[in-house]
Amino acid sequence: MDNQILNCFISIKAREFDKVLSITDKILNENGIQINLTQKFSVRIARTSALMALKKYDQVNEEIKLSEEIINQMDNVNKENSLVKDGIGRLFSIKAGIQSAQGDLENAIVNYHHSIAIYETLNNKKSLFYQFEALGWVKRAQGKLDEALNYFHRMLDLAEEIHSELYIARAKHAIAFTNFYKGDLDQATEYV
Repeated sequence: MDNQILNCFISIKAREFDKVLSITDKILNENGIQINLTQKFSVRIARTSALMALKKYDQVNEEIKLSEEIINQMDNVNKENSLVKDGIGRLFSIKAGIQSAQGDLENAIVNYHHSIAIYETLNNKKSLFYQFEALGWVKRAQGKLDEALNYFHRMLDLAEEIHSELYIARAKHAIAFTNFYKGDLDQATEYV
């Protein structure tokens, strides 16, 4: 079972989303299979991530509800499992992404902050990077450019801690773009 779940997450990284859905369907629909709550939650998170990547938002919302039901059934020991916590952080992030796409920016901000709180406890810098990026773009969409820049600078700090040239370039692009949008061309060109 654990190998199948691991294959789901490997397939997500490889952007093989239909394969993820096939594996998760098989796991969830197989009769007589023993699956604990942590495994079931992991399967639902993999499925939710694949559906989100495929932009099947109605199905994503249903998977979120099913995932939340599983979380409510878990005891505190299971909820403190780092993989479960990471999954809960991902769930908040996915909810926020849908809310952003639907224009519900205030609730998206709340869910991104929930996700950040979880990823900070896990010291998951790469996931924090993406949450700060998303929050920065939400703030930019709201016209709150200084707040957006704050998140983008936090991205840059994380990118430098991670020592990733790709992440550094991505953060600098966001900072430059936002400064350009503000009309501050000197600051914009500093990050190009």
